[in-house]
Amino acid sequence: PVSVFISLGNSSLNWREKTFIAWIGLRGAVPVVMATYPLVAGIGRAEYIFNLVFFVAVTSLMIQGTSISIVAKWLGLISPENSKHEQIEHTATATLKNNMSYVNVPSDFVQKNIVDLKLPQDLLIVLIERKGAVIIPRGGTQLEPHDKLMVIAEKESLTQLKEKIFAV
Repeated sequence: PVSVFISLGNSSLNWREKTFIAWIGLRGAVPVVMATYPLVAGIGRAEYIFNLVFFVAVTSLMIQGTSISIVAKWLGLISPENSKHEQIEHTATATLKNNMSYVNVPSDFVQKNIVDLKLPQDLLIVLIERKGAVIIPRGGTQLEPHDKLMVIAEKESLTQLKEKIFAV
C-alpha cells in the first residue's frame, strides 16, 4: 500500500482517494504471474520466490479484499443512500416497467419462428413463458400454442405489436 500511495504522488486525486487506491493496491493474478518468471528462467530459489509471492497475494486478498467497504466508509468515499446511481437505477427500472408487456401468442403466430414475425426494430422479446418454463428466445425459436411473450419496446412499438396481433 505504501508503494502504491507514493506512486500516486503526482496524480490529481485527493488524499482519501489515494489512500483507498493504495489500500486496494496491486494484488491478485499479476504478481503471481510475474513470480513465475524466475521459475521459467531457472533462477536459484525460484520456488521460494513464487511461494512467497503467492502467500503475500492470497493474504492481501483476504485482508485487504474483505475490508474494502470498511475502508471506503472510513475515508468517506461511499455515497449517501440516495446516490445518483440509485436514482438512475430507479428511473431505469420505472422506465423498463412502463415499456414492458406480456403478450399471448395468437394462433396465427403459432409454429412461426420469431425471425419471421417482422416485428418492429425496437421491440425485443425478452423471454417466452411456455407451460410454466422460461425459454430464452432466439430468432429460430418457434412459437407454440399458449406461449406468453415478455416484450420490451417503446410505447409505439408495443401498440404496433398489439395491433398486429389483434388484426391477424
